[in-house]
Amino acid sequence: MMNHHNIAENTFAAFISDKITSICRVLNFQTKDINNTLEIFNLMAASWSDLHIGQQSRWVSDITDDFTPFEFSLSLNNKKPVLRFLIDNLIKPYTLESSWDLGCTLNEELASRFGASITRFQEIKDLFEPHNPDALFAIWHAVDLELDCQPKFKIYINPQCRGIKQAPAIVEEALQRLGFTQAWSCISQFALQRGEQDEIKYFSLDLSHSANARVKVYVAHKNATVGNIEAVLAANPYHEQGEVIDFCRTIAEQDGPFTTRPLVSCFAFTTDNEMYPLSSTLHLPVSFYLKNDEIAKQKISRILSPQDAAIHEQVISCVADRPLNMGTGIQSYFSFKRQKMNKSITVYIAPETYRLTSFDKLANRHMNINSYQCQVAI
Repeated sequence: MMNHHNIAENTFAAFISDKITSICRVLNFQTKDINNTLEIFNLMAASWSDLHIGQQSRWVSDITDDFTPFEFSLSLNNKKPVLRFLIDNLIKPYTLESSWDLGCTLNEELASRFGASITRFQEIKDLFEPHNPDALFAIWHAVDLELDCQPKFKIYINPQCRGIKQAPAIVEEALQRLGFTQAWSCISQFALQRGEQDEIKYFSLDLSHSANARVKVYVAHKNATVGNIEAVLAANPYHEQGEVIDFCRTIAEQDGPFTTRPLVSCFAFTTDNEMYPLSSTLHLPVSFYLKNDEIAKQKISRILSPQDAAIHEQVISCVADRPLNMGTGIQSYFSFKRQKMNKSITVYIAPETYRLTSFDKLANRHMNINSYQCQVAI
């Protein structure tokens, strides 16, 4: 474990690469696979990876609660685990516009070097170009890494790029352009049942030529109860009544309303069936509802298989630079995904470069973000 001073003296590349390497070894990646994974990270994070971490973030990145522009996640389904990481496109002068331009450049590099498909992005690019100075991000990139498989890239773009109220119209138009003419009806009927309480947050594209390439829409459900979420996820024809309620009760020990940070749903559509989602996912922000990461680890182990629980524990050990019972924040979200007859759990893992471990600080972080942005701008 590193202390906070040692973390601050590291570059992002050194700090994160060590954790990537350790996690890959837990997942039985061979040396070649690890080197390829590090190459992908260095490409995606090239604009900021060589910077020293320092004591305080030089930017506001909404990927993590301490503004670190990078996040791990681990998807577990009692088969082969999938390692993911998500990065923010940050480059001076650290504006939404500079982030957007950098992200578009990275798209081209991923297409050239890895054969990623950016055709769908090009068809809707003009809709998501940032025009709202209060938007929390412009464009993020992620990659799924699975043993003996090719990397799978995806992007996240901001439906609130022209303001929160414009997000539904932007998403509806994007879906129409991409040929998902009936998907919006499903989203509006199920995910947006409660008016302004349901807020579209993210729009995601798989950068793949595959017929199974997904288009995903994420909605934050303010002050939702488990009953509200049950009604949302009923859009999935394979949804099983009560399974997300059991998930929330097992992890958070409550039925809501979840007022500190919203629950988030995600619908993924493919061209095979645009009327209903291929998969539906509930994201539960555990760092706002559990007192520490040790409790979070114990809670999720009740749901995971023994094999997956052991993998999860080892991966968390690779990332944690403090005792898990010291605070909350390493495990930021747990998600429950239903895709046909299959279920999977994903754990979202923050590297804590700036270490916001106090439960109260985490709870206050989102309320203070606008103030922080003003301070950074000054």
